Amino acid sequence: MKRGSRDGTGTLRERNGVTLYEGDWKDDKPHGYGKKYFPRTHDRHEGSYARGERHGLGIYLWANGDKYSGDWDTGSQLCISFD
Repeated sequence: MKRGSRDGTGTLRERNGVTLYEGDWKDDKPHGYGKKYFPRTHDRHEGSYARGERHGLGIYLWANGDKYSGDWDTGSQLCISFD
């Protein structure tokens, strides 16, 4: 931690121990490579983050097996390419 905010590599968990995010942090936000988990839907995203948003290359995996692999720009998919 740097001045009370997350900086470096670490894991964010809910109080019950469920992992929400693991990866790189900067200024208390996901920044760099990380994995974000969505416990309610069982989806997850693995890839690059910038200032807390999906940004750059990444893979979004839905619980039903669908997958998007491609570029993201501040949280939005840039190209539609589903498997």
